Amino acid sequence: TCALPIYTVVWQYLDAYEKAAAEAAIAQAGRRATPEAPLARLAVEWNPVIKATDIRLTVWPGGEPQLLGHAHAHGAWVEWLG
Repeated sequence: TCALPIYTVVWQYLDAYEKAAAEAAIAQAGRRATPEAPLARLAVEWNPVIKATDIRLTVWPGGEPQLLGHAHAHGAWVEWLG
């Protein structure tokens, strides 16, 4: 099975300590991931430059984030990238 933490538009509300703790917990779980038991992180977070959210997927082992697309903050539209 694959563990999948999913969150949407929460990062901007965390303080520096909460962000660091969350990143540390996710990084620790990522280090334990194996091909037989991967970890995937799906995040939908506000991007002020484009005034919409980025949809990013990171899968461990590996841990390289991929930008999957952009979306309206309340789901009115989604733009999937190739």
